Amino acid sequence: RGLVSTQSFVISVEEFVVTPPEFLSDPVLLVTSGQNYVYDVEVTDPDAPQAPITIYATSLNNQPLPDWLLWVDNGNGTGRLSGSPGFADIDTHSIEIVAYSNEGVPSQEFAIQSFEVEVEAVFPIFTSGPLIAASQGLPYEYTVTLVDPDASPDELSLELVSGPDWLSFEDNGVVEGIRSGNLAGT
Repeated sequence: RGLVSTQSFVISVEEFVVTPPEFLSDPVLLVTSGQNYVYDVEVTDPDAPQAPITIYATSLNNQPLPDWLLWVDNGNGTGRLSGSPGFADIDTHSIEIVAYSNEGVPSQEFAIQSFEVEVEAVFPIFTSGPLIAASQGLPYEYTVTLVDPDASPDELSLELVSGPDWLSFEDNGVVEGIRSGNLAGT
């Protein structure tokens, strides 16, 4: 006859919950045309800090990024979205950054950071200063000059919005006229 010993125990099986990666960085939402745009992305996976994280960037609905933007995944939970938009890129661009980690489970959890980058125009800058005094009976002439990083000189147009009746404005940017009569203060 053998001796018998019995042991009772309960096995508790818990569901393994995979949490998605989390973005630690906030996107840059505004850039001026002709300037550099840089958004350094940082992502972590709270339940698997050692798991490799893959990050990629697209336009909305998984479309390619605008031509002026470049994405680089550094392979360590960080990446960089950068570029220099030109005048033709002035608009609002919808971007999605997608991050996922491979934790060795059949399904991967992912996180999406969606945002819009607005490319704003650079306004022309006057490089000339007007002559603010005109002598009665003598010619007045002021040549307007300006630069615009977004446009070539032939794309710029000037307009005289207001001025005394004796001034005229030419297409070549010259404001001219002869002040006559008693027009003190105008």
